[in-house]
Amino acid sequence: MRVKDLILNQFTKGKKYEITHYDEDNGFTKYKGAVEAIDSTSIFVIVYECDGEKDEGSTWIHWREIDAIEEIE
Repeated sequence: MRVKDLILNQFTKGKKYEITHYDEDNGFTKYKGAVEAIDSTSIFVIVYECDGEKDEGSTWIHWREIDAIEEIE
């Protein structure tokens, strides 16, 4: 099993998560949202909160940019 599979297998479509995302330009960002799709390298999240502020949108997150995962209700 590959590392990317270990990370992506932590997610279930339809469940809500707090995901800490990292990229070199913006540093760490915390998203809260529901996973709508999972492909071979990324997850697609419908976001309702970003860094503690209400947000409505969606984003693809590559497995290498995921720093932390926590399932929420």
